[in-house]
Amino acid sequence: MRKSLFASLLLVLMLLSLFTACGGKTPDVIAAEEAAAVNLDTMTWTLEVEGGNVTSYTRADAEKHELSKMYVSMPRSCEPGGNGTGWIQMGFQMSGILMREFLEDVGRPDAKKVTYVGQDLYGEEITFDIEGELLQSDDVMIGWIMNKKDLLLDTWTYVGVCGNANLKDFTCCNSVSKLIIE
Repeated sequence: MRKSLFASLLLVLMLLSLFTACGGKTPDVIAAEEAAAVNLDTMTWTLEVEGGNVTSYTRADAEKHELSKMYVSMPRSCEPGGNGTGWIQMGFQMSGILMREFLEDVGRPDAKKVTYVGQDLYGEEITFDIEGELLQSDDVMIGWIMNKKDLLLDTWTYVGVCGNANLKDFTCCNSVSKLIIE
């Protein structure tokens, strides 16, 4: 009886060891995953521009400016448990450049309207407009850094357009691919 109990226990321990060893990653797999991972140091982005003196605008173009910081608020997907909707309002610090700096760079400081085109969480195209005083204010930014060190969440393009958290009825989009200037 003792021998069969001991043999069963030994078999269970051996199987547990085998499954634990097989579930891990080898050092070469870990290194390959780390090398392929997108992070703030390796991430780049390019926006398509219509209505400006250039047809594209990149992270390198934007980084010629001193980066501004702004507290923004945007809806974020979540598990539909707590509030029942699947969305929460999230606030964070975004770093990037002001919309007016972008407009100067593309030769359109006199713009009356900018439409930003992006994607929602499901990859569907969405568009929003910014008009009037907001284009020249300190309250609208093209940003790509969240909380001083992180990539934006829920993004396809790694760059977004957001407004100051105090703006009412401003829709942020953290996955922008195109800006149309009028």
